[in-house]
Amino acid sequence: MAINKRQYDETNVSIWIEGLVQPMGDDVGLLIEKGAIGCTILRISGREEELALISSMGSVPGHEDINARFYELTGVFSELDLMELTLRKFLERPMVLAFYYPWYGNVLGKSGQQYHWDDVTYQGIGSSTYYPLFGPYDSQDEGLIGAHIALAKASGIDGFICSWWGIDAFEDRSFREILKVANSEGFRVTIYYESVRAMGSDQIVNELAYILTSYSNEPSFLKIDGRPVIFLYAVSAYNRDVGFWQDVIEGVKESTNSSPMYVADTFDVAYGAAFDGFHTYNPIWIGEGAFDNTYADQAKAARVAGKIWASTVCPGYDDRKVRSPGTYVSGKGGAYYNLTWKSAIHSDPDIVLICTWNEWHEGTNIEPSREFGFKFLQLTNHWAAIYKDSPLGILPDVEPSLNQSLSTSNGVLKLEVRNLGKAGALALNILLRFQNVSDSKLNGVVNLPVNDSCIYLFVPLLRANETFIANMSYRGDNIASFTSYISYYSSNGKGYVSKKNLTMSSTREEGLSMRDLLFLSVPVLGLLIMAVYFSIRLILKYGHKGAPDPTSKR
Repeated sequence: MAINKRQYDETNVSIWIEGLVQPMGDDVGLLIEKGAIGCTILRISGREEELALISSMGSVPGHEDINARFYELTGVFSELDLMELTLRKFLERPMVLAFYYPWYGNVLGKSGQQYHWDDVTYQGIGSSTYYPLFGPYDSQDEGLIGAHIALAKASGIDGFICSWWGIDAFEDRSFREILKVANSEGFRVTIYYESVRAMGSDQIVNELAYILTSYSNEPSFLKIDGRPVIFLYAVSAYNRDVGFWQDVIEGVKESTNSSPMYVADTFDVAYGAAFDGFHTYNPIWIGEGAFDNTYADQAKAARVAGKIWASTVCPGYDDRKVRSPGTYVSGKGGAYYNLTWKSAIHSDPDIVLICTWNEWHEGTNIEPSREFGFKFLQLTNHWAAIYKDSPLGILPDVEPSLNQSLSTSNGVLKLEVRNLGKAGALALNILLRFQNVSDSKLNGVVNLPVNDSCIYLFVPLLRANETFIANMSYRGDNIASFTSYISYYSSNGKGYVSKKNLTMSSTREEGLSMRDLLFLSVPVLGLLIMAVYFSIRLILKYGHKGAPDPTSKR
C-alpha cells in the first residue's frame, strides 16, 4: 500500500486497516519511508489491545529525501494468541456455470425481430467475431435453447447465468422461454443483473424484486441451500459503494420477504458486507503469469469472510468488430483456456464460471463455431471432469440418424427430414441447391441465400423421432433439379452428413411429364389413324348409295 502526498503537505492522513496475520516462520517487519518533513505514526492493535506504537520522525543522515526506517515486528505479533481458522469451501458440490446471452433475434425466428446480428450474410456476420455453427439464430427459439442446454450438459456445465437488462426487455422475454425448457431438462438458470445502466436504487430494488417474484419459484432457477442465487455485474459502477447495495438488498428483502444470495462482480472484499460471494466476469485483466496467485489470494479472502468464491475461465477475447480500436487477447488455439482452467481449479473454487457460452461480439464464446467446431466444448468437458472428479459425456452408441426426402407439387418443393436415431441431431446446416428454378421463396425457418442457386437453412435441434418439414415455392423452367446436403452433430460433437437428389420437369407438377405424354400419345395416334382409314373405305365402297340396311337380307 502506498500513500502519496505533495511536498510540504503536512495535513494528517488516518488509515484504519483490519487484517489477518498468518505467521509463516519468517521475521515480520515494517518499512516506513516518510519523506523529508513531518512524521508517520503507526498504532498496532490486536483484540482491542494496543500492541505497539511506532513513530517515525526527524531525518536519517544522508537520506533526508526518503528517511527510510525499518522496524522489527516479530516480537509484537508473537505476543498474540494464535487463532486457528479453517478455510473451507462454501459449497460441498462443485458447480460449473456459463455466462449466457439471450439477446439474439432473427426476423425469421420466433421473436420476429432482428437483434444483435448486424450485416448478416452466409459468409460472415458484421457484429460477430466468429460464425455460430447454429447460424444467426433467435434466442427465443425453443429448439435453439434445447440444443444449447443439451450441449452444455454433455460438456459438464450445470447452468446458465443469463444476461438481463430490464423488465420485459428482449432478454427478459427470452429468459421466460429459457426457463420453460430448463424446467423440463433438469438444468439450472439464473440472472446476470446488468448494473451498468444509469438508474437509481429504487429502479434496482424494483427490478430485483420483479426477478425474484416472477422467476425464483421455478424449479430450474438456481438455488443454494434453498435460497435463490443472483449474479450482479460491475457492482462498483456509477460509484455505487457498499452502503448503496446494503440499502438495495434491504429494500428487496422488505419488498419480497425473501433472502436470496447475491454473488458480486468484484474482488473488493469490503463489498462482503453486502454480498454473499465474489467473482470477476472476465479475467483478461489478470496477467497470464499471475492467474495462480491472484485466484489463490481472492479465494483465501473470500473464505476468511465466509463467502462464496467463484473463479472464471475464458477462451480469449476479441471485440475489434464492435469497438475501435478494441481489445484482443489471443486464445492460442485453446492454450489460454487451459491456463485459466488450471488456475481456477488450483484455487479450489465453489463455482467455476465460464466467460462465456455465447458472447459473439467479444469472441469469448465456447459455443460451437465454424472456425473452432466443438473444440472448446470438448476442452470444457475435460476440465469439468477434473474439477468435479467424475467422468462426463454421453454414450458413444447413442447417435442421431437423419432420413430425408424431396418432393414437388404445384410449384412447391417439400423437404422432409426425420430423425430415426436414438439421440437428438444438433446444428442442422442444410444447403439446398437447385437448377432451372426462379422466384424461390422459403418461409418459417431461419435461412440465408448463398447465391442465385443455393439457400442455407439452419435448424438448431431435431429430437429423436421428430420430423422437420420445409416448403419452398418456386417457378421451374425446363428440367428442374434439387439437391439437399445436410450436416449435423450429436451432443458430443460427432459430425454426420446426408444428401438427397431430385430431378423433375415443370410439366410433371401439373400431373404428367413430357415423357409420359409421348408414351401415351403413340397408341392414341394409332387408333385415330385406324378410324380415319376405315371411314374412307366405307365412303369409297358405298359412296352416294348410303350405308346398307341392317334389316335387309342379301
